[in-house]
Amino acid sequence: MTVPSTGVSGFGRALLATAVLLVPFSAAGQAGDESAEWGRAFGQRSLYVLHVPLLDFGPADPELPQAGRVQWSFEAGYANSFSHSWHAVTFHGFLGPSGTPFRRDEAERIHRDFPDETVWFVDADVLRTALDARIGLTDTTSFSVEIPYISHQAFTGDRFISGFHRAFGLSQAGRGDFPEGAFVAMTQPAGGPLGFSARAPAPGFGDAVATFGWRPPPAGSGESFGVDVAVKAPSGRARDFNGSGGWDAGALFFLARSGAKWRVDAEASVVVPGAWKVPVAISTAPFGRALLGITRRLGQRTRIGASLTVGQSPFHRAGLDAVSRVGAEVALGLERDFSRWTPRLLLTENLAPAGDRADVGLTLGIRLRP
Repeated sequence: MTVPSTGVSGFGRALLATAVLLVPFSAAGQAGDESAEWGRAFGQRSLYVLHVPLLDFGPADPELPQAGRVQWSFEAGYANSFSHSWHAVTFHGFLGPSGTPFRRDEAERIHRDFPDETVWFVDADVLRTALDARIGLTDTTSFSVEIPYISHQAFTGDRFISGFHRAFGLSQAGRGDFPEGAFVAMTQPAGGPLGFSARAPAPGFGDAVATFGWRPPPAGSGESFGVDVAVKAPSGRARDFNGSGGWDAGALFFLARSGAKWRVDAEASVVVPGAWKVPVAISTAPFGRALLGITRRLGQRTRIGASLTVGQSPFHRAGLDAVSRVGAEVALGLERDFSRWTPRLLLTENLAPAGDRADVGLTLGIRLRP
């Protein structure tokens, strides 16, 4: 049994309402030079707590800074993850009691009584902030470095999500049985060892990422494409789920077609993970991701868009049911160009029938143009 995420139809209505409220606000911004830039597709790297330590690609930036110029961007993404097999809620009901933290002795009891069943329980909040500096090398190439900072205890969205579920008549799926802001990661493949961590991870810097980008001049028909190649270094503490403890490498390819008002983006990426030294031992394997996005101009400087991301799990060979299955999420975003900076708001929601990704996410970003 997998815990269902928030219903897409209800959350979609909330996303649409948010966008409708923000569009008039964005139109009242200060004047600036009109820009023909489209910016990135509206999507997000995975913020599922077990994916955060690994390299993952967010949407590619189709434009390059001029040679020798630096483009700075800052992004803060929050996400909540809550998923489990039937075991955790059932056992906690009579061992807990309900409302108390999930403990190691409960996990060990499940492991002892059901050693041949697939078991998982993931309950966590993630706040990932990242500063990215991108320099133009030539007219068609760039190099960037991203430094993330990760916290699992900055704040929790559990109360808001529970209220949202009640407002739309959705099941709480066991959320009320555990304290708000809890951190639990438990995995057990059928017949395999138990992995368990309920220690609150310390905040800290995550694994740094270096990326080389290539963007040939766009065609006159509005078509453009490009390639990013990235390497992640083990600079974050794996024991705190801030890094994986190994080197990862990956590549992304994007293709886009732009018109006067609309833009369509298609992306595909693959990541080859290195060592996994996080406290919950899970076998990793190369994994892919695909994104399809559509963006609409609202005037010259405001854009709204949506995307669908389908991502293979890094743990697809681990035999952990929802944790190992292909995941999917939808996103809706809004951004506006001011004189030299572009703020962005993005909301994401997991598609419940697919595998695990973050249940719900909110990302705020600012890009400074050189």
